Amino acid sequence: MSEVYEFTIRIACNTWYETSLYCEQEIVEGINFFD
Repeated sequence: MSEVYEFTIRIACNTWYETSLYCEQEIVEGINFFD
């Protein structure tokens, strides 16, 4: 579940966000949430 979420967030970041720092933070929080 975490891998799928991380992949989805990375795609979203590549599409909508230009700052990778925010995206990396979202990935960590997302993984912790699903764990």
